[in-house]
Order: sequence, then C-alpha cells, then structure tokens
Amino acid sequence: MMTDDPYKIVAFDGVCNLCNHTVNWIIDYDPKKKFKFIALQQINQNEFKGLDPSIINLLKTAAKSDSDGIFQSVYYIDQGQFYEKSTAVLRICRELSGLWPLLYLYMIIPKRLRDIVYDFIAQNRYAWFGKSDQCRMPSTELHDRFL
Repeated sequence: MMTDDPYKIVAFDGVCNLCNHTVNWIIDYDPKKKFKFIALQQINQNEFKGLDPSIINLLKTAAKSDSDGIFQSVYYIDQGQFYEKSTAVLRICRELSGLWPLLYLYMIIPKRLRDIVYDFIAQNRYAWFGKSDQCRMPSTELHDRFL
C-alpha cells in the first residue's frame, strides 16, 4: 500500500530511556527531517489530522502492548509499509546521514536471528537504561518532528 505521506513515521516506547535516546540519535542524523515520531502510549489519544487512514490503522495496531502494558518493539512506517523490531531499526539506519546506512548490510542475517538479539535488548532495556514516569515531551524546536 503506497501513500503520499512525505515523511517516515517512527513509533517508539515513550517511557523507555533507550528509546528516547534513540529518537534523539535519529534526529541528529536526519538533517532532511524525513522522520516524524510518536510515542506508542499516545497513539490512541491523537487525532492524526492529515494522515492517510491506512497509516492511522497501522499506528493503532502497533499501539497494542503486551499483558504487562509494555511495548516490545519499535515500529517504522515508510510509504505505507509497516516494519518492526530489527527490520525497522535497520531500515531507519538506511535513511540516516553519515556512515549509518552501512548497518543496513545486517539485513543479510535472517530476520529470526536478528530479532533474537532485538528481543533480548528489548526485554532488558528498562533494567539497563531505565524508564521515565511519563512520555517524552518534545522541546519547542522539535515539536514539528512529533505527531
């Protein structure tokens, strides 16, 4: 499904410190401002004016947490295509400036193996990096980068 949305959407766990640092890193290496961001915790609260309805449905599907209320993946939507876990991370890297697109070469590793590593990090990220009590609030200068 192709859409006319001019930007790429990254949906992330808004209380995860690792995820928030990753969003900052993406912003730092995205000088063309291709990416827009949204915390998974906020998806059902937003109206998403101007977004294609199919994109809204993808975001709402992504916003379903596990039984503990924890989101286990980052999601990436590009041209109506929906990616998660390691595939999302590598596809995001491919769009960044600098040498980061070289990480896309890891796509040659089977997804099942890549996602084992991804899941291990996802399951331990709160213990290793901590979590916030509330979702990230974008600064004034970054407000337009968030949905």
